[in-house]
Amino acid sequence: MQGYSGKLEKLLPTAPLLRTLRLQKAGVESLDLGNASLDNLELEMSGIRRLILPKSTRSLKLYGELRSDLQIDDSLCGGKMTLEISFKNAGLLRYGLQNTKVQRLRLTDIKELDMSQAAAQFSEAEYLRKR
Repeated sequence: MQGYSGKLEKLLPTAPLLRTLRLQKAGVESLDLGNASLDNLELEMSGIRRLILPKSTRSLKLYGELRSDLQIDDSLCGGKMTLEISFKNAGLLRYGLQNTKVQRLRLTDIKELDMSQAAAQFSEAEYLRKR
């Protein structure tokens, strides 16, 4: 799906069977998905400064231009998730993730990785995959 509109914002909280969202070119600086019942998010992050995750998030894939000041609010979340970050235009940061344990960390578009930095940022990760 391209663009985050008012219609989509109103639909998500009322669609409990919708479990996956693939969003490109959101066109917003703050993306609040906190009221949705989404398990799997695949988000092109260009321009987004703040992302609020739904309670049910189990998989989060971030790609595009990730801002260094991006803040991911996982205050509604708990438990574990798989995090995939494309390093084409991003760094290895937690981006504010505090409540959720990143059980599986997948890194794509990566040429070089400082394992000590990865271990420091995501010490709880049980699985690391790079491509």
